[in-house]
Amino acid sequence: MLWNTVLSVCLCVQVVLYRRDKVLAEQPDLCVLHPLLAHVPADLPFDQLIVEACQLFDRFPPETLADEADFEYDKRSVSQSHTMNKNKI
Repeated sequence: MLWNTVLSVCLCVQVVLYRRDKVLAEQPDLCVLHPLLAHVPADLPFDQLIVEACQLFDRFPPETLADEADFEYDKRSVSQSHTMNKNKI
């Protein structure tokens, strides 16, 4: 089930990357970006985007992402713990 979720995210990433010029041309405001991102144009090259999403999925499999997320979480936890202990001194 995780694989389906990650592959769906990869496809969404590819859609955003394909439309990046339009996304970056907008104001960095959620009220402006949300309608743009929520509307998926029918004329997108879906076959190409699916192939690229599969390549992205192969490059970053779920296990790798999970390990990296755990590492980042652990790194932040240690950093925040160090900062909290430093502030107590």
